[in-house]
Amino acid sequence: MIWLRNVLIYFDAETKADILRRMLPMLAVDGFLLLGSSETTLDMPADLAASWRRDQIGRVPAYRRATAMTLSRTGA
Repeated sequence: MIWLRNVLIYFDAETKADILRRMLPMLAVDGFLLLGSSETTLDMPADLAASWRRDQIGRVPAYRRATAMTLSRTGA
């Protein structure tokens, strides 16, 4: 699990994208990235946004690696 709650809000879009690209390989395939409520991946480049899948856990938005979602759907 990676917690970046209320961290990305202090950076410009280019720096946020760089941070999220670096976090992707560090997150376990079945892991979660948790951001603050005011943070989003919506302004990320399309390739980067496609790497993360939003998953709602109760009222908390969590992000997973897109490959994790694909693997869990195929039963791998």
